[in-house]
Amino acid sequence: MKKFYTFSSKLMILFTVSILVPLIICLILFFNYFNNLLTKQNMNSFENTLNSVSNNIDTYLNDLQRLTLTPYMYNEIFEYMSYLNSSIENRNLNNINLYNLNKDYSSTLNKLINSSRKDILSITFIPESDPSKSYLVSKYYNILSEVPSPKYYNDWIKSTLEADGGTYFTPVHNTKYPNSQNEYKVFSLMRVVKNLDTKKVLGIIKVDAEESTIKEIISTINISENSQLLLLDEDKQTIYSTHQNGKSAEYNTQNHNVLEKKIASNDWTLLYLDSKQDLYSKTMLMAFMLLLIGILFVIISLLFFKIRSRSIINSIYQITSNIEQLETGDLSIDSNISGTYEFEHISNAINKISYKIKLHAKNEYEAIINKKKAEYIALQTQINPHFLNNILNGFVALNRLNEKQLLEDSLIQLSQFYRYTCKNSDISTLEEEFNCIEKYLSLEKLRFDDLIDFELNLSNNTKNIKVPKLILQPLVENCIKHGFKDSGEPILIKVSSIIENDNQNYNLIISICDNGVGFDTNSSGCSDSTGIKNIVERLHLFENDSQLNISSTLGVGTNCIVKLPLKEDLDYDYIIS
Repeated sequence: MKKFYTFSSKLMILFTVSILVPLIICLILFFNYFNNLLTKQNMNSFENTLNSVSNNIDTYLNDLQRLTLTPYMYNEIFEYMSYLNSSIENRNLNNINLYNLNKDYSSTLNKLINSSRKDILSITFIPESDPSKSYLVSKYYNILSEVPSPKYYNDWIKSTLEADGGTYFTPVHNTKYPNSQNEYKVFSLMRVVKNLDTKKVLGIIKVDAEESTIKEIISTINISENSQLLLLDEDKQTIYSTHQNGKSAEYNTQNHNVLEKKIASNDWTLLYLDSKQDLYSKTMLMAFMLLLIGILFVIISLLFFKIRSRSIINSIYQITSNIEQLETGDLSIDSNISGTYEFEHISNAINKISYKIKLHAKNEYEAIINKKKAEYIALQTQINPHFLNNILNGFVALNRLNEKQLLEDSLIQLSQFYRYTCKNSDISTLEEEFNCIEKYLSLEKLRFDDLIDFELNLSNNTKNIKVPKLILQPLVENCIKHGFKDSGEPILIKVSSIIENDNQNYNLIISICDNGVGFDTNSSGCSDSTGIKNIVERLHLFENDSQLNISSTLGVGTNCIVKLPLKEDLDYDYIIS
């Protein structure tokens, strides 16, 4: 068998192959082209098109449905909806609590609207006690607005109640929002909101979405001019059509093949109208292609021997090129040389060598990553056990002094602090890091009272920036450990963040400074500290160009600067040019 695939054997059968192969290929193409292309390709491709569009629309609608579950995920939303549904005599909130609840409700809904899909326009609550009123927060007016419910809401509310906890998709309709002069064409998702304890209906939440996204999903499908793809609502009205005039053209089974697909999330229907005229054009094209292929193979038969010989030489060149590529260290090789047993054997050997080198490199890389993760876990468990012991002793003192409110607040801070440090994630936001050190410093201040003071200044445009978790707490802990505890003098710790524009290169700058005793950076061995090394290595692992600079002056204090480059290609929306 091996002799058949040798180099010499291939050359011996070249002439025979140059005659037989074109004839065999023509026969295979003749039968398969007509049988498979006209049956399987046409019918299956139509069905696959509908499945693809249907899945995309269904995924989009499922994303919207999650917004209707916000009352069960946000206490401030559920509490205010309960308040809006209660009777006037049962509304016992004072003006301050009502203002705060209203503010939290509006702020949370506004964040949900602006952080979700761009076509989400508003979220409305219709209380069960008075359906004539609607409480709306829109993208264009983020303050809660009380507006009268249109009469056509009545039928939608009835259908939503009949859904018994499920969602109801309204027909496409036009609507206007407060503080907006435009009228928008939208469809809405409605769901009943219940008190999970009492099973009592509080009202109905309604999410408005602009229909433009549906059009974008459908318009991405490449459809011939004579065919159409339509999206119909539950009343068989056209929501969108690929036809230029936006309406469905007249069709019948003589001119079109009709395929229908239901959207799983609701009663909408996708209708595909495939033109038989296009199928006829394809048939004529295939006939022309067969004729052209026959002519081409006659020419190919005459030239095959020469071309085949050249391909063998090219295989040798390809093997040489692959070896040179390996020599340069480029392992992205997929050698696929066929034709002779010898070439196939060499090609497989090159692929195996490349795979083993890549596997070795991958194992080395994973070993480094595992080491870094182990160091990170060690850092989490490093948070000074004396700190916890001292804080617990402080709690005992508070209990003996009957400072129960302060004790309770401190216990909550300690719980939140350790919950954050033990969270199974090595990436966090800068806002979460600031919250962590605020709780840490508050607990330390409980121990040292007026001897410790701190100022935290977190810029709004830096809150959501991703940073390695627990890079600030060890630096703040060093301020207390080295800048204060040895002297016993009062200390002020300042932590701040800004975005710095350096020749259109944006950097996150975090400053941790104190007015403690300071130290000699040349003799203290600060840069050799395990904690400092851990922070530097994790910063470099997170972003290779990150920096940690520490400066200190005896008797003046210490300043730590963390510099983290922000890449513009990551689309930081808080960077303003």
